[in-house]
Amino acid sequence: MPLPIIPYLLESGPTEPVSLLRRQLTEPFPVHGHDYFELELVVSGKGRQWLNGEELFMEPGCLYLLSPADYHRVEPELVLELYSFHFTPEYAAGLGFSLAQEARNTRISLEETAAHAAKLLSLTEPSVVGQAYHVQELLIPLLPLLLRLLREGRSRRLSKPEKRFQAGLKYVQAHHAEPGLRLEDAARACGLSACYFSALFSQAVGYRFTDYVTECRLRHACALLSSSPVSVTEAAYEAGFSSLPHFFRCFKSRFGCSPGRYRKQAAEALSGGSADPSFFPFPLPKSDQKPKESKP
Repeated sequence: MPLPIIPYLLESGPTEPVSLLRRQLTEPFPVHGHDYFELELVVSGKGRQWLNGEELFMEPGCLYLLSPADYHRVEPELVLELYSFHFTPEYAAGLGFSLAQEARNTRISLEETAAHAAKLLSLTEPSVVGQAYHVQELLIPLLPLLLRLLREGRSRRLSKPEKRFQAGLKYVQAHHAEPGLRLEDAARACGLSACYFSALFSQAVGYRFTDYVTECRLRHACALLSSSPVSVTEAAYEAGFSSLPHFFRCFKSRFGCSPGRYRKQAAEALSGGSADPSFFPFPLPKSDQKPKESKP
């Protein structure tokens, strides 16, 4: 299981190269990347995110861009309302933005934020989405925001150690099903000392190494339980747990139900036409760290 990458087709129409979503975030969203560009404007609420490992405030007026090379995680403190543009790399290249290959962030005034929010709200109305030329209409608010970020936004480019860390994180998630996986193995794989890798890991992911490996294994087991006929025991061992009682304890503590109950709930959700729960990273507990002021 690689670094969780949310695919464009999961959240956008299969024939639309750009889409706009109105979101309300109430739960922490774990570290992940995308295979598309994501431009977001926060219109209300409060929280923080770790963008390429750097902690940033999320408040009304915060505007940021992520490329397919970037990763982040989000922790709301008050309900975060934001508008999120998604567009493919091919679409960005067609618009002449193929050089936009790094994350950026800036802040606009509350007056500008309110004006954009009113326009964006009208573009997300069900009666408007899907109409002829709706994709072209999305360019009217998208292009000024994108240009603002490219001209004024602060670059959040991955440093060399962060690129190495990202490789180490991918190693963890690719090898999480190996019961003997150690922090030293991941650090060695990306060329960082175990101590430095551990510090970067806690900051970027918000988890201790062992807790995160457990989370990856639980997510792996959930994917098996929701999409395959394997037994609960087989799912536990295939996901990397070496002890069945330990698996049951971790699962019940994390999700509040037994693996068998989860499988039943997943089957009911799928039969009702909802999305496969294994596609999404599960909400994670908030960390106890206090945010530090970070200017754009």
